[in-house]
Amino acid sequence: MRFYIQRITRESFHVLSVGGYMGNEECRKLEAELEELHQQGHKHVIIDFVALTFITSASLSRLSEQVRRFQRAKCELKLAGLPPLAIRLIKVGGLESALKPAE
Repeated sequence: MRFYIQRITRESFHVLSVGGYMGNEECRKLEAELEELHQQGHKHVIIDFVALTFITSASLSRLSEQVRRFQRAKCELKLAGLPPLAIRLIKVGGLESALKPAE
């Protein structure tokens, strides 16, 4: 399945819904979307991974850096709907402190 990003804007938050395969190139596209939202001053962003079919461990590591960047700026970046494999990779990779899936 091809990678896609859909931006959904609500009054107080933004959702980036992603789907398909996420490798390094796809992660760069997501990082660019996050950077744009951050530069526009948006404080609450959710990444919805429900339609994601695969994510590399390198992409998860890069996402942990994005979460930390948002935290340093007193902003919130939440991850929702991570597939079970991604959650296992987060645990094995020691990324749990940065990548806490949203409830």
